[in-house]
Amino acid sequence: MKLINFKKNFFTISVSFIATLLFIGGSFPYGFPLFAPSVISLFVLFIFIKNNIFLDKNSLFYLLLLAIYLLPLGIFGTLYPKNIFDTINGLIVFIFFILFQSIIQNRKQFNQYTKYMQNFIFISSFIIAALGLLKFYFLLQGVRIPIIYRSGKEYAWGTSLVADYNIFGLCLISGLISGYYILKRGIPLAYIVSVNLMALIIILASIFSSSRRTWFVLFMLLLVIAAKFLKNLIINFFVFLSTLELSRTKLLKIISLGIVLIAIVFAIVKFMPKDISIKYPFQLTRIKNRFVNTKNISETQSNPGSRFKKYDYAFHLINEYSILHLIFGNGSNYLKQFGQKFNGSGYDYPHNPILTAILQSGLLGAIFVIGYICYCLFLYLQNLKFEETRFYFVVALVVSFYYLISGNSIFSSKIYIFFTLLMPFAINRIYKTTD
Repeated sequence: MKLINFKKNFFTISVSFIATLLFIGGSFPYGFPLFAPSVISLFVLFIFIKNNIFLDKNSLFYLLLLAIYLLPLGIFGTLYPKNIFDTINGLIVFIFFILFQSIIQNRKQFNQYTKYMQNFIFISSFIIAALGLLKFYFLLQGVRIPIIYRSGKEYAWGTSLVADYNIFGLCLISGLISGYYILKRGIPLAYIVSVNLMALIIILASIFSSSRRTWFVLFMLLLVIAAKFLKNLIINFFVFLSTLELSRTKLLKIISLGIVLIAIVFAIVKFMPKDISIKYPFQLTRIKNRFVNTKNISETQSNPGSRFKKYDYAFHLINEYSILHLIFGNGSNYLKQFGQKFNGSGYDYPHNPILTAILQSGLLGAIFVIGYICYCLFLYLQNLKFEETRFYFVVALVVSFYYLISGNSIFSSKIYIFFTLLMPFAINRIYKTTD
């Protein structure tokens, strides 16, 4: 029976797993491209078997957005590797989106896809978190794992398995969000306990990831979850007092969560070694200092290469633009200017896609980019009454928080493209046709 279901849902399972690769790809140093080959392979297989492709006409606005990004590059500036990378990102994710729309045609398939993806993301982030904690333990003992060096010149900090600890943290946060929605399904008691324990591992890895963005998002998520839990607890308490009845499911959830918390406290007190040997406490000191600097924004601003300095320089370049460049942009010339200013050579960028849009495509391009993002936000809010939409909306908000203060353009991140720029169109189509 399970084999039959797998064959029946093969494409749904496959496309949900490929979507999970968007998160895994930047958080684990497997050292070779996986997302693009997987997309092309499944795309070819789907055409061969199903012999049909679906494309929502409204999503063609995305191609116009990509054209607005590319046009100034050909007219005003040089095409840098960063531009080529962003363009390939934009195209490969769009191909994946076409595949997604062709496979996921109705709400039932969309619900299945969402559950599969939540499971994949949660399990993957748990495995990555466990490996990250193990790597951090070895790091404290002075042992470095060779494969980690593949992700960058400097050995990754804390629990991060890659040089970019923010991307590593994003994978963990996405796993926590998925775990929360898994718990909302009303799963059996054994699964509830397991998910809570796995979530604890993810939280620990997030704390020692060295990512400030992850610390902030983690704090906000735990605050919201705690508020929701307290609210439900108070409501259930008054319902119990008024009726002296409590549903078996709710009672089991409350009891299981209490058991998990008590077991965690007992395990820490009973089994935690009293004299953990740390040969290199400097690694802990680095994380502590980074956390302290998070609270002191003036120190961050004084860093010559900080984002604030880059934002200021971006506005400086915009102020020097001619009227022509202010309206239509100056292509990719800003990359070299930023490289000379902050690195002495090469290229760099303002770490803000909106500023990049102004520098590259002028006010016209920036207005279209902002308008497009606002329309995607509108589509999300329009369908927010559906549980699946709320999941994707939260993921999109978190992804936007990570990338809108660090990316070059809106096409620099595959995760941002798919969940923020394309998914709202799919969600709107699915619920519109269902209604």
